Amino acid sequence: MIGIISQNTTVLNALCDLLSDIPAEAWQPAGTYAAVLLAPPLPVSEEPITAPTIALGSDTQPADLILPTPISPADLRDQVMAFLSRRANLPLFENAVFRFDGRLRLLTCKDDNRRIPLTEKENAVLCCLAAAAPQTVSRTQLLTEVWHYRPDIETHTVESHIYALRQKIGPKADSLIQNNATGYFLAG
Repeated sequence: MIGIISQNTTVLNALCDLLSDIPAEAWQPAGTYAAVLLAPPLPVSEEPITAPTIALGSDTQPADLILPTPISPADLRDQVMAFLSRRANLPLFENAVFRFDGRLRLLTCKDDNRRIPLTEKENAVLCCLAAAAPQTVSRTQLLTEVWHYRPDIETHTVESHIYALRQKIGPKADSLIQNNATGYFLAG
């Protein structure tokens, strides 16, 4: 399902008409919007955007993609389809304690139903680990796939982000993210 939010009825109707022929199965998962189009002025990112803009994202997080306007209807439709295609390929991971949904950028603790919203980078790290599960992902592979850094760069970005993510998850973090001498992996 797609949510379209606009303070301008004309814009709202035009967006509905433009996207009406996209198959319903493209808008998974059920229970929440797979994508939300926002036509500001609305706070759709870390910084409120007031210029004419269209934002794509879930209904629980800041925008994943912000498209400047004017944009042709064909380009908008192509951007929405590409966005949905990328989202459809994001992994799900579940173990005895946690459920991770990369499409929603959400980690849920099964014990207490605590929902932990994830930043873009936190989600990208967990997506990379979930796609490789149960194998280990090396620090170099994370640097390359998540941050697009060269393999020979010296940085503690991976360690810092994993540490911050573990702190955010809390005491049960070891039930999700583990590491060994060769890298990081998700606990089964």
